[in-house]
Amino acid sequence: MGDLHVHTTRSGDGKSPLEDMLAIAAKRGYSYIAITDHGENLAINGVSREGLLEQREQMRALAETYPNMTLLHGCELNIAPDGSLDYDDEFRRTFDWCVAAVHSHFDLPQAEQTKRILTAMQDPSVNVIGHLTGRMIGRRPGIEIDVDAVLEAAAETHTAIELNSSLSRLDAAAHVLRRGQKLGVTFVVSTDAHHVDEMERMRWGALHAQRGWLETASVANTWDRKRFLAWTREARQS
Repeated sequence: MGDLHVHTTRSGDGKSPLEDMLAIAAKRGYSYIAITDHGENLAINGVSREGLLEQREQMRALAETYPNMTLLHGCELNIAPDGSLDYDDEFRRTFDWCVAAVHSHFDLPQAEQTKRILTAMQDPSVNVIGHLTGRMIGRRPGIEIDVDAVLEAAAETHTAIELNSSLSRLDAAAHVLRRGQKLGVTFVVSTDAHHVDEMERMRWGALHAQRGWLETASVANTWDRKRFLAWTREARQS
C-alpha cells in the first residue's frame, strides 16, 4: 500500500521537506510512495528540470534509510489546452511515476477539455490522471468532459484515474468511480499532500471510494509492492 501523489517544499506550494514526508509515509506503514512535485509549466509552483534532478539524487541517497519502502521519483505534470505536457518526452520517461492534471483553462468547451485529457493519456509517461475535473468544492466547478469517453480511454490505455482525497476536491466524483469500475478502469486513492498533516487525508479518500462502490481489486495502491510495481511497468509498455 502507498500514496502516489505527494508534494514537498520543492513545489512552490509545498510546506514540508522531503525528509519529513518520507518519515510520515514510513510511519504509516507504506511499502511505496511517489513524490510528485509540480512540473515546471505551473506558474510560481513549478520545479525546473535541474531541481527535479537534484531531488532524484536526494531520494536515491535517502532510499537506504527506508529499505522496506520503495521511493518512486515522480512529477505532477500540467496538461496544456492542447494536451501537451511539461518537459520533453525523453525527460518525462525518466520518472518512475507521473500524475498528469489540468491546472488552467477551465472554461474551454467540453469537446476541447475531453480531447486534452485523451491526448495526455496517450503519452506513455503518464500513469494517472489527477483530480479529473479540477473541481474545488464550494469554490470552482470542474471542467466539462465527456466522462464515458475519458473512462473508456483510461481502460484502453491502462491509465489510472485518481481519487483525490482532499476534502476540497474528492475528485473523481462517486458516480464517475462507479461508472469507471464497470468499464474496467484502474483507480488510485491519493492524498495530494503538501504538508505532513495532509497525509491523513487518505481516510477521506477511502470513505469516498466506498461511496463510489470501489472494490480493492480496482484500486492499484491497495496492492502489495510486487504487484503494484509490475503493473506500472506493464502499463507503460502497453
